[in-house]
Amino acid sequence: MSAPGVSLLGYRVWEVAATPSGAGPYALRSPWQMTLWHAAVRDADALPTPSNAHGIYALTRYAHAPHEWPWITIVRGAVRLSGTVVEHEDGTLRAERAEVAALGLVSRRGDLWAMPQDPMPYSLVTLRMGEPTPGMRRVNLSPGALLEALCATYGVEPLHEWPWATGAMS
Repeated sequence: MSAPGVSLLGYRVWEVAATPSGAGPYALRSPWQMTLWHAAVRDADALPTPSNAHGIYALTRYAHAPHEWPWITIVRGAVRLSGTVVEHEDGTLRAERAEVAALGLVSRRGDLWAMPQDPMPYSLVTLRMGEPTPGMRRVNLSPGALLEALCATYGVEPLHEWPWATGAMS
């Protein structure tokens, strides 16, 4: 566990939520907790300890390379972790607080599509090459413009370095 007041850098991925039509404003959404990040700073629901699973998750630069993310996950980024931070042997971090530090796209290739999340009041934006699945709507925005909008929303710069080989994620 880290000492209070220490800040660590971690890396994570998000999905992008939008209005039901797929228009902005755009928000980051955790793919695992389905939680919207309405602001650049997010606090955990409960204090992480070595004996529980609470906290905001991220990976260290030295963690195992992340597996291929679900196809809808299109944003990766760096977060500053603070408060109580628990580090696991595999490089997974769980923090009391996380602040978005930089954002990037998993890929800048393909078209953006909105996928309604009924009964939720938003759609998820996905980056696809080829034909969409039924019910999806084309988002009239380039991947680069989406990244600019997200960076403006969270007050951060684009992510220029991803700590793992880009491979399929570039």
